[in-house]
Amino acid sequence: YTGLTMYYDDWYMVTNGQLDWSFTNLTEYNGAWYYVENGKLNWNFTDLVYYYDTWYCVRGGVLDWNYTGLAYHAGGWYYINHGVLDWGYTGFAQVNGQGAYYEVVNGVMINGPLEKMRNLVRNESSPTEYIILVDRAAHRVGIFRGGKGNWQDVQYYQCCVGKPSTPTVSGTFYVGSKGKYFNTGSRGRCWYYTQITGNYLFHSVIYGRQSTPKNIIDNSMDKAVSHGCVRLDLDHAKWIYDNIPRNTKVIIY
Repeated sequence: YTGLTMYYDDWYMVTNGQLDWSFTNLTEYNGAWYYVENGKLNWNFTDLVYYYDTWYCVRGGVLDWNYTGLAYHAGGWYYINHGVLDWGYTGFAQVNGQGAYYEVVNGVMINGPLEKMRNLVRNESSPTEYIILVDRAAHRVGIFRGGKGNWQDVQYYQCCVGKPSTPTVSGTFYVGSKGKYFNTGSRGRCWYYTQITGNYLFHSVIYGRQSTPKNIIDNSMDKAVSHGCVRLDLDHAKWIYDNIPRNTKVIIY
């Protein structure tokens, strides 16, 4: 017999009929996988485990196939997709499906633009309960809610900023007027604009001039190619349009 066996309310690893005190790894029992440490099932273990060229997420001693999100291991945070470390994932993720969103590149959480924004916004104040930061170099927009010394993450977006010949302005501004759409060029239309200052706006990527946003003409994102405005995906531009009040502070750097 090789496998787990129970003895006086504890589970032990048996190898070829003998209790195996040297065994530390995952082992399968009745369709589930458990973490055994020095021969004994460790119900307190929560970490990543390397098993046959793959990293798995163990929570409370059991491989958790249902967990999707960030998990901590050896000083770093990694993206887990249904119990397995996903080296191919690039995007945003939470810990335990709640709280702040963090940026992930190739399965690894990076301490990049979002962390910089959190540090910059900490001692800022705003006339409203919201504040917006735009990182032109990283092509990121961060939206926070709260007040000085207590800002909480609300949204974090990729964006498109001004190209070198028509850069997005830098400085501190306050949200002005809004509108459902405006026309641009000879055939384009941008939806859900929110004024930063003057002709500099948050708005959607460029669509054709239909009565609703259907056909995208220019879907550029995560680049510096605009005429100075901050372009966003349609849903993100609409979120700002719907939720951010006039006079909200906007910091662009």
